[in-house]
Amino acid sequence: MVLDNVTISSSKTAAIVGLSAKKITINLKEDTINTLSDGGNSSYDGCIFSNSELLFTGTGKLKVSGNQNEGEGIATEAQDITFNGGIYEIASNDDGINAGG
Repeated sequence: MVLDNVTISSSKTAAIVGLSAKKITINLKEDTINTLSDGGNSSYDGCIFSNSELLFTGTGKLKVSGNQNEGEGIATEAQDITFNGGIYEIASNDDGINAGG
């Protein structure tokens, strides 16, 4: 997935959900600011939520606001979250980043 100056906001659940991939790659396009926010109380306990490995690449900026009760900013049930470049600003009501539960 390539984020190119996007704003994604959900008042009821996660902004990005990945449930059926072995690995999810999120690329932050160069010279972009991408903003994600979530809300409500859903079973996805992160603004970005996955049950697989997450890989972040690129040189853009990602602003994440995890607003769910007891929610994380970036969460995966897998053991791996990898950051290969980019600028991150994460705010959440619980953990900013949570891998493996």
